[in-house]
Order: sequence, then C-alpha cells, then structure tokens
Amino acid sequence: MVPNGKQALEIYKNNRDTISLVILDLIMRKMDGRQCLSQILRVNPDVKVILSSGYSETGSASGATAEARGYIQKPYDMRQLFTMIREVLDNDVAGTVNTGR
Repeated sequence: MVPNGKQALEIYKNNRDTISLVILDLIMRKMDGRQCLSQILRVNPDVKVILSSGYSETGSASGATAEARGYIQKPYDMRQLFTMIREVLDNDVAGTVNTGR
C-alpha cells in the first residue's frame, strides 16, 4: 500500500514484472486513480487493475473506469474484494470490466 498515485506509478514502473494486479482508489493524493491508471497503461497496456471508490456517481464502472479490469464500490467486505481479485486475475480479456455485481 502506498500513500499516493505518483508513488504507486513509480513502484509499478520499477516492479512491473513482479506485479500481477494493481488496486487503485479513485481518490488519491498527488495523482488520482484515473490519472495513475492512464500512466500505468502507458507502461503496460495489459496490466490488470481494479479501481475502487466510495464516491462513485453511479456505483458502477463507467467513463475512465472502463479502462480497468474491475471496479468495486466501497465499503466492501473482504470476501467481495477477494472474489473480485480472483475474477480479474483469472480473466485474460483486456478491456473487460467486472463491477462485482
């Protein structure tokens, strides 16, 4: 876990070969989740990313969140999160968004 989007991007750039999944909050300091996702996709267009937020307008993946492989609305319980992680890791189709619903 990192405190901001810029640091998350740097960690991903430096460790991309060992990272199977990235989970980003839409609201982060220094670089929000959408910006971080965009930059990470430039590094690796096949990256598996789950976005999360407690402040979504619709409670589902839409707009910029469609670039992620999954979206989970906060608050979530651990079972819901683990299920989402498993589904995203098992799904090899780029551009497929799982909203956990």
